[in-house]
Amino acid sequence: MSQKIADLRKLTGLSRIAFSKHYGIPIRTVEFWEWGQRNCPSYVENFLERIVKEDVEAGIFNTENA
Repeated sequence: MSQKIADLRKLTGLSRIAFSKHYGIPIRTVEFWEWGQRNCPSYVENFLERIVKEDVEAGIFNTENA
């Protein structure tokens, strides 16, 4: 599960800090999820997957230079 959160963040091209600010998730929570120290609830993971993909498709992030 931790790899999925990291992959979603990398899809945006954002740093952990920028990702946490953009989606309103505490930075430590993002770090703990990515490091495997805490499990991201499946409903949060599903929500993040959907919204991140929608944001990327909408061109919210400049991923061409990432």
